[in-house]
Amino acid sequence: MKTVVDIKRIEIVVTKACSGKCKHCSAKLEERGGSVNADAVTRAIKQLTSRYNVETIMTFGGEPLLFSDTVCKIHETARECGIAGRAVITNGFFSHDNDKVESVAASLCASGVDNVYLSVDAFHQEYIPIEPVVCFAEALVKHGVKRLRIHPAWVVNRQHQNHY
Repeated sequence: MKTVVDIKRIEIVVTKACSGKCKHCSAKLEERGGSVNADAVTRAIKQLTSRYNVETIMTFGGEPLLFSDTVCKIHETARECGIAGRAVITNGFFSHDNDKVESVAASLCASGVDNVYLSVDAFHQEYIPIEPVVCFAEALVKHGVKRLRIHPAWVVNRQHQNHY
């Protein structure tokens, strides 16, 4: 029997560290922690794209933008290797410093990230202030992100009995 491998998508958990402690999270996340080794990940991307026609890459975590340099390096490599779709899932809260938020948004756009899924929902709001998230979303738009998608995964409606 012949084995067929055709890798079209790469997903990378950048870190388990997170800025929230959301009750709905399926992972056991840590407040502190390191990130993946960016050099090892970029080597793997280069090896995979030399053998397969990888179409998309996604980075997420924890909160991947706690390690924005790593995220940007991964997406720069993906763009250089011809991966057409480059996405990040984030809760949008990685700093209270508006200058840092602006800088990270600019760096993400410059690195080739073309799709940002901004996870905002009732569960996140228990731990994550909305103001820095709005600032981040506005900065992404300002710096030309192609697609910014709000991803309210757990919001049902205004009448839903969600005490968060």
